[in-house]
Amino acid sequence: MADKTNIYVNCLLRRLDSLRYFSGQSTQITIMTAITRFYTAISLLKNSRREKRQPRLISVVGLIGRAESAIGTQGSIFVRGELWPARADVPIARGESVRVIGLNRDGLFLVVEQLPS
Repeated sequence: MADKTNIYVNCLLRRLDSLRYFSGQSTQITIMTAITRFYTAISLLKNSRREKRQPRLISVVGLIGRAESAIGTQGSIFVRGELWPARADVPIARGESVRVIGLNRDGLFLVVEQLPS
Protein backbone atom coordinates (compact mmCIF):
# COMPACT_ATOMS: atom_id res chain seq x y z
CA MET A 1 0.00 0.00 0.00
CA ALA A 2 2.81 2.41 0.90
CA ASP A 3 4.59 1.71 -2.40
CA LYS A 4 1.47 2.51 -4.41
CA THR A 5 0.96 5.70 -2.42
CA ASN A 6 4.56 6.76 -3.11
CA ILE A 7 4.08 6.12 -6.84
CA TYR A 8 0.92 8.24 -6.88
CA VAL A 9 2.62 11.05 -4.96
CA ASN A 10 5.61 11.04 -7.33
CA CYS A 11 3.33 11.13 -10.37
CA LEU A 12 1.39 14.02 -8.88
CA LEU A 13 4.56 15.95 -8.07
CA ARG A 14 5.88 15.47 -11.62
CA ARG A 15 2.57 16.66 -13.01
CA LEU A 16 2.63 19.74 -10.79
CA ASP A 17 6.27 20.41 -11.68
CA SER A 18 5.43 20.38 -15.38
CA LEU A 19 2.64 22.90 -14.80
CA ARG A 20 4.95 25.50 -13.22
CA TYR A 21 6.03 26.64 -16.68
CA PHE A 22 2.51 27.83 -17.39
CA SER A 23 0.85 30.73 -15.68
CA GLY A 24 -2.69 31.86 -15.27
CA GLN A 25 -5.81 31.15 -13.34
CA SER A 26 -6.70 27.98 -15.29
CA THR A 27 -3.40 26.39 -14.21
CA GLN A 28 -4.15 27.11 -10.56
CA ILE A 29 -7.58 25.53 -10.93
CA THR A 30 -6.02 22.49 -12.60
CA ILE A 31 -3.51 22.11 -9.76
CA MET A 32 -6.17 22.42 -7.08
CA THR A 33 -8.39 19.90 -8.89
CA ALA A 34 -5.51 17.42 -9.11
CA ILE A 35 -4.67 17.80 -5.42
CA THR A 36 -8.32 17.42 -4.41
CA ARG A 37 -8.73 14.29 -6.53
CA PHE A 38 -5.52 12.84 -5.10
CA TYR A 39 -6.57 13.32 -1.47
CA THR A 40 -10.07 12.03 -2.20
CA ALA A 41 -8.64 8.87 -3.77
CA ILE A 42 -6.29 8.31 -0.81
CA SER A 43 -9.08 8.76 1.75
CA LEU A 44 -11.39 6.39 -0.15
CA LEU A 45 -8.60 3.82 -0.32
CA LYS A 46 -7.95 4.08 3.43
CA ASN A 47 -11.66 3.79 4.28
CA SER A 48 -12.09 0.73 2.08
CA ARG A 49 -9.23 -1.06 3.90
CA ARG A 50 -10.66 -0.49 7.40
CA GLU A 51 -11.77 -3.49 9.39
CA LYS A 52 -15.51 -3.95 9.28
CA ARG A 53 -17.15 -3.51 12.70
CA GLN A 54 -19.27 -6.24 14.16
CA PRO A 55 -22.79 -5.56 15.32
CA ARG A 56 -22.70 -4.39 18.93
CA LEU A 57 -24.65 -7.34 20.39
CA ILE A 58 -22.49 -10.03 18.79
CA SER A 59 -19.31 -8.38 20.03
CA VAL A 60 -20.51 -8.70 23.66
CA VAL A 61 -20.54 -12.52 23.58
CA GLY A 62 -17.57 -13.92 25.52
CA LEU A 63 -17.03 -10.83 27.66
CA ILE A 64 -16.97 -10.88 31.45
CA GLY A 65 -19.26 -8.63 33.46
CA ARG A 66 -20.82 -8.17 36.89
CA ALA A 67 -24.36 -9.02 37.98
CA GLU A 68 -26.07 -5.77 38.95
CA SER A 69 -29.13 -7.60 40.25
CA ALA A 70 -29.93 -11.19 41.13
CA ILE A 71 -30.22 -13.12 37.87
CA GLY A 72 -32.61 -16.00 37.31
CA THR A 73 -35.28 -15.81 34.68
CA GLN A 74 -34.37 -12.14 34.40
CA GLY A 75 -31.91 -9.67 35.81
CA SER A 76 -29.25 -7.20 34.67
CA ILE A 77 -25.49 -7.22 34.18
CA PHE A 78 -22.86 -4.55 33.67
CA VAL A 79 -20.63 -5.24 30.64
CA ARG A 80 -18.33 -2.84 28.77
CA GLY A 81 -19.70 0.19 30.57
CA GLU A 82 -23.34 -0.59 29.81
CA LEU A 83 -26.24 -2.17 31.68
CA TRP A 84 -27.78 -5.16 29.84
CA PRO A 85 -30.84 -7.31 30.60
CA ALA A 86 -29.77 -10.91 31.23
CA ARG A 87 -30.97 -14.44 31.98
CA ALA A 88 -29.21 -17.49 33.41
CA ASP A 89 -29.96 -21.22 33.72
CA VAL A 90 -29.02 -21.21 37.41
CA PRO A 91 -29.64 -18.34 39.85
CA ILE A 92 -26.75 -15.87 40.18
CA ALA A 93 -26.41 -13.51 43.15
CA ARG A 94 -25.92 -9.77 42.79
CA GLY A 95 -22.24 -8.73 42.50
CA GLU A 96 -21.00 -12.07 41.08
CA SER A 97 -18.80 -12.18 38.00
CA VAL A 98 -20.51 -13.56 34.90
CA ARG A 99 -19.56 -14.43 31.32
CA VAL A 100 -21.84 -13.71 28.38
CA ILE A 101 -22.40 -17.00 26.53
CA GLY A 102 -25.03 -15.94 24.03
CA LEU A 103 -28.11 -13.99 23.07
CA ASN A 104 -31.73 -14.99 22.99
CA ARG A 105 -33.28 -15.38 19.55
CA ASP A 106 -34.72 -11.89 19.50
CA GLY A 107 -31.57 -10.26 20.87
CA LEU A 108 -33.57 -8.74 23.71
CA PHE A 109 -31.37 -10.09 26.51
CA LEU A 110 -28.01 -11.77 27.10
CA VAL A 111 -27.59 -15.35 28.32
CA VAL A 112 -24.92 -15.56 31.03
CA GLU A 113 -23.16 -18.08 33.25
CA GLN A 114 -21.50 -17.56 36.60
CA LEU A 115 -17.71 -17.62 36.65
CA PRO A 116 -16.08 -19.99 39.15
CA SER A 117 -14.85 -18.14 42.24
